[in-house]
Formats: sequence, C-alpha cells, structure tokens
Amino acid sequence: IIRNWLKETYPKYKFSVRRDRYSSIDVTLMSADFEAFTKESGYIHHSVNHYWIENEKGLTDRAREVMTNVKDFVMSYNYDNSDPMTDYFCTNFYLTLGIGKWSNPYKVVLPKLGMKGPKPKTFRHPEGAAHKAIRQALEKGRFDFIESQRHAGYKVYGADHYGSKGEHYFWPKQYSSAKSAQKRIDKLEKAGIICKLTGYNGGCIRFIGYTPETERMLRQEEQEYNEARKKWELENGPLCPASA
Repeated sequence: IIRNWLKETYPKYKFSVRRDRYSSIDVTLMSADFEAFTKESGYIHHSVNHYWIENEKGLTDRAREVMTNVKDFVMSYNYDNSDPMTDYFCTNFYLTLGIGKWSNPYKVVLPKLGMKGPKPKTFRHPEGAAHKAIRQALEKGRFDFIESQRHAGYKVYGADHYGSKGEHYFWPKQYSSAKSAQKRIDKLEKAGIICKLTGYNGGCIRFIGYTPETERMLRQEEQEYNEARKKWELENGPLCPASA
C-alpha cells in the first residue's frame, strides 16, 4: 500500500520501503529533484525523527514537506495505545524515516529536458562478457585493502559505507563460518576470480587473482574498448571528462 501510494504521489522520486522483521516499517527517500539537506549541515544521508520533523536540523523546507506527508500517510494505518510512564507499548508498527542510506547517499536527480533537433553524440561501447560477469558476482561489493594486523596485505571483499557528512569507509564483509561464505565464493569463482577465506572458522574472503582465461579476456576487452574509443574520438573529437 505504501509503495503504491508513493509511486502515485511522487512518481519521479525514488523511495526504499521495507519491513524490518515483523514490527517496523522503514521508508527512505533515496533521490528526488530537490536538495534535501542544507549546505550548512553537510549531510549526505540522515535519519529523520518522525515525531519532530519540524525541528529536524539540516533539512530543507521541501524535504520537511515530503517527509511530513509520507509520515502522515503511513501513520494513518497505525495506532498507538502505549504508555511510556508504565513501560507499556501497544502499537500496530514502528516507523523509521530517513533520507539516503549509509551505503547509498541521497542523490539529486534533475528531470531530463526535451531537446529539439539532433542530440550531441555520445561514446557507447558494449560491456564485455568478463567485466559483466565480475560486476554481477561482486554485486554491491568490491575487493580492497584494509588496516588490520590480521589481514595486512590482503585484498578482501567488502562494501563502501558513508558517514552522515560524507566520511568514506570500506568495511570488510565478515563471515562466521566457511559454509556461510561459500555462496559468495561460488559466484566469484564462476566469474573467474580466485579467492579463499582467511582463517579456519570463517573470516573474510581474500582476493588471490584471476584465472588465466579471465585475465586474458579482461585484457582483450580493455584493448577493444580503448581502440573503439580512439576511433570514436578521431571521428567526433575528444571526450569530455564527464562522458569518459
């Protein structure tokens, strides 16, 4: 119901709506055509207290308006007979609001303007099979080095995280057992990535290298891309940094 209402009310905005276990509903505004945070706040993502949206510091007026509207609709399906004085809680569900996430900061996406006449040419090249397989196997993660005595010099699988004001962190994915990590390892090995777990009872997935065939395909695809780009630039001029 909430997803459908958001699509109808804000068709050009992107929201994340999910159920957290069996007691909470999380609604997060991920992108829209307006600035959600003031420049002074420095926020790139922020949790919103739905009891005090008007007093939330760092939000723009448009962000307050949207989040208040979302809160009013969602809470119209809720009831609250709780009594905090006696530590008694009786409610249909708990609500968590936010703008952007630690793994995916809020983005301002401006609507595309219709252009009359011929559009400027852009360089396009199909993604190679090896690059595509690796991208799909990694999903939202990647391999990188971390500051750790145990994993010093190891490239391990993890994901990028961001503080509320843009601080960047790379957090390794920790597995409690080899069995829990095997599903990810199978995907990586199928894509031609050689890897193994650090430790005997789990740990992190360590990058060892690529299979000879995958390495050959990656070099070939990079060469094909560079050749196609040089040919395009000879015919149309050099690419600007944003298009490269």
